[in-house]
Amino acid sequence: MLLTVKEVALELKTNVNTVYELINHNLLIGLKLGRLKVPDYEVERFIRENMGQDVMEKMVQR
Repeated sequence: MLLTVKEVALELKTNVNTVYELINHNLLIGLKLGRLKVPDYEVERFIRENMGQDVMEKMVQR
């Protein structure tokens, strides 16, 4: 299932600007179909691979 950026933000309990930053830093992979969307399995991968880490610190390092 494809999720909107807003839906991803709700699922990750963050805001849409952070989701766009995650996508821009290639930490989350989006799909441009009119508007940007993210597959639900990509959100699950992101959570699994970043569990216990400071993701914001990763973005600063890139």
